[in-house]
Amino acid sequence: MPYATLAGLENGDQKNSLHLPEIAKVLWCNLDWLVTGLGPIEYGDEDDAFVNVAGASLPVSSGGGTEDDPNAEAGRLKFRRESLIGKELDVRRLRVYYSRADSMEPAINDGSAVMYDTSKKKPEDDTVFVVWYENRLFVKRLRVPTRDGDIFIESDNKVGKWRKLIAVTPGDNFMIEGKVVWLANWFQV
Repeated sequence: MPYATLAGLENGDQKNSLHLPEIAKVLWCNLDWLVTGLGPIEYGDEDDAFVNVAGASLPVSSGGGTEDDPNAEAGRLKFRRESLIGKELDVRRLRVYYSRADSMEPAINDGSAVMYDTSKKKPEDDTVFVVWYENRLFVKRLRVPTRDGDIFIESDNKVGKWRKLIAVTPGDNFMIEGKVVWLANWFQV
C-alpha cells in the first residue's frame, strides 16, 4: 500500500480505501469496526464473547533470562471476556509469553504459557512476576519480607544459580514488568 494512502486515512483526508481489508488483518481488528466504528474491535470476535490477548515472540525465561524486545508480537490467545472481567483484568494491559528453562518448576514448566498484567507492578510477597533483572526478562517469585522495601528474587526450583534469594533494588538494574495472573502448563505424559 502506498504511504500516501495510509497517511490520508490516518489524517482524515481519505475516507475509504481498497486496502482496508489488508489494514484490518495487519491490525488484528474487525473490518466492520474499522470501516464504521461500530461493533467489536477485535478480529474474529463478532459475538463479543471472546477477546484476544497479545502473545509475544520473546520467551520469558525462568532460567538465564532473555534480552530481546518484549513487545514483539507473535500472535494472540483468545480468552472469554466474562472471565477477564470477573478477574478485573483489562485486556489492553495483558501479555502472554512462553516460559523457557526450569528454574520455576514445578509451578511453571519449560514451554508454559504465562499471562501477566502490566498494570500490576507493586511488589507482593510470595507472588510471581515477570521482571527485568540485569537487562534480561525473567518470570520469578518475589519475596518482600519487610515494609522497608527490601525485594528478593526467588526460584521455586532450588537447583543451580537461583537456589538462593537474590536481593534487588527497583531502578537499579531491576524493574517489575507485571504480575502473573494466568498460567497454562502441559501435564507430564
